[in-house]
Formats: sequence, C-alpha cells, structure tokens
Amino acid sequence: MSYLRSLVLRNPGLKVLSLILAFLLWAQIAGREQVQRIISAPIVFTNMPPGLEITGDFPTKVDIVIRSERPGSQIGENELAVIVDLGGAKPGAQTIPLSERNVVNKPLGVEIVNLLTSRLRIMLERVEQRGIEVQARLIGRPAPGFRIIGITVEPEAIRIMGPESRVRRINSLVTEPVNIDGVSTTTRRPVYVHLPDPPIRLVGRQDVAVTVAIAPVEKE
Repeated sequence: MSYLRSLVLRNPGLKVLSLILAFLLWAQIAGREQVQRIISAPIVFTNMPPGLEITGDFPTKVDIVIRSERPGSQIGENELAVIVDLGGAKPGAQTIPLSERNVVNKPLGVEIVNLLTSRLRIMLERVEQRGIEVQARLIGRPAPGFRIIGITVEPEAIRIMGPESRVRRINSLVTEPVNIDGVSTTTRRPVYVHLPDPPIRLVGRQDVAVTVAIAPVEKE
C-alpha cells in the first residue's frame, strides 16, 4: 500500500504537467471543426496530339467538393487543378471520365469528397490552313465630282488556320472599314483583316494595304 502511495505521489509536478498537456491536446483535437465546401478548379489539358485542337463549347472548370479542418479551409480557387491527358486522342467526340486522380495541387489536410462533373465531353478536330481572298470594305463617298476607279488589296489573299470544319466555311475575308468620305485623291490605308469566327486565326501578317484609286468624274 505504501508502495502504491509513494508511486502516486512521486514527481507530482510532472504528473500534473502531463495531465495538463494531455487535456490541451484532447481539447485541440476535439475542437477541430470539419468544413465542407465547393471549389471551382480550372481544367488543364495536357499532351494535345499534334494537328488537333478542341472545338465548340466545352467546360473550362470543374466544381470539386472538398473537406478540411477550419484552419486549412482557406484554399484558393486556383490552387487545385484538374489535369486531363489527351495523349493518344483521335479526331471526333471524346468522353473522358474524371475522378480524384485527375486533381493536382491538393494541400495537406484537404480531402477530395467528390467531383460534381464525372465525365468531360469535348470535340477534337484537325487543324487546317488555307489561303483566303481579302476584300476591302469601304464606307462613305468620294468628294463631289470624284469617283472610284479601282480598288486593290495587297496582298490579295492571306492564310488562316483553325478547325477544318470552320476553315472550309470561309470563302473570303473583309477588311476593317476604310473611310473614303469626302476624299478626292487616291488613298492607301493599312488596315487589319476582320475575322468572323474566334477559333480562326491568321498565319503570318495581320494586316493588308487597301488602295482606293479616285479620279475626277469625266465631263460629257
């Protein structure tokens, strides 16, 4: 009995300190609140096959349900990313399953609960280049007593590139407006070419020169 009493009373300060530390540790663990929220993470496409590109409307972000402790819940919107590997993809419609394995940059203490988009649907098309004729767009009229006797565009055609289905629908391009209102002499203006379809882009130079030849009206 005396042995047990001495064991209990031995080093009372250390025993009290140990109890306090154990209580504080328990309180810290018990007081941790789990929070769950939705993060919108950007989609990053990797290993795009040469000569192909994504066309049409497609999602650029995925909503992800995450769980974390409150101190670590301030994860930024762009910290997580969803990686989609397109290596080996072929032209046409693609259905790509998404899971937690696609999510990268996950901070310590953050758990991926669910991806609200389980399948990603995209369309891949071949990229095509073509030379397209450029036509000048004029606004206004020459000064009274003058007329247009010729219009030239240099170069007459420029190359465009983009998804083949959209490139093949374009037969000609027009320039930005060239204002000749009140002009009485031959005018040459550098202007940009108007692209009607956002996926279409120019190859090489971005502008052309439009020359509008103007001469007096011949009197009878």
